[in-house]
Amino acid sequence: MLDLDDIHSGYGETRILHGVSLNVAVGEVVTILGRNGVGKSTVLKTIMGLLPCLEGKIIFDGEQLNAAQPFEVAARGIAYVPETRDIFPSLSVLENLELPLSLKAGRQGEWTLERVFSFFPHLASRKQNGGAQLSGGEQQMLAIGRALLLNPRLLILDEPTEGLAPIIIREIHDKLTELKDEGLTILLVEQNFGFATSLADRCYLLGKSVVQWSGSAEEIKKDKDAQHRWLGV
Repeated sequence: MLDLDDIHSGYGETRILHGVSLNVAVGEVVTILGRNGVGKSTVLKTIMGLLPCLEGKIIFDGEQLNAAQPFEVAARGIAYVPETRDIFPSLSVLENLELPLSLKAGRQGEWTLERVFSFFPHLASRKQNGGAQLSGGEQQMLAIGRALLLNPRLLILDEPTEGLAPIIIREIHDKLTELKDEGLTILLVEQNFGFATSLADRCYLLGKSVVQWSGSAEEIKKDKDAQHRWLGV
């Protein structure tokens, strides 16, 4: 479904990625692991058109996305949940969720407001609360719910457990497992090694701005040398 071929990207004149290649097949959960600052989030932002792809190719479902704007990437079926969540604090939960519906950017599919509220009961009980009134876990649920309302073919998540309490992390894990079991394709950046490898089918380890290791989740769990060298665990 998604192929990154030798992509280079960065901020202004500063290059962060120096030839990253990876792929995600239909129905897979793929995770990108690595220490802070190696470019994991940069990969996701480059896919979404938030940063320029300076060299290489980004191919989604057979189409090149190199020059696509973020709204065009979303319209083609990729939903993105950034590390900062980016919900609108002055809008209610319901209003936040109505945005993708009003923009009509999403694909036709099974995700509706009713299903999101059933999937995340916390949101159903707080639909009239403002975004700023939500806990960190509720904000993450809102960000994921908003992304699902685009009825994406590919869901991209950047550090979904960042700053969350263990009990909420378990809940997010369970919900992502449900999405995986339904066949949704997911690309995940995550620092929590146990969380990431328990969800993922395959993993890529970034180091020094390129992919240093790739393989199955089971393989990286056993490869202590790769863990120590590229993750510091």
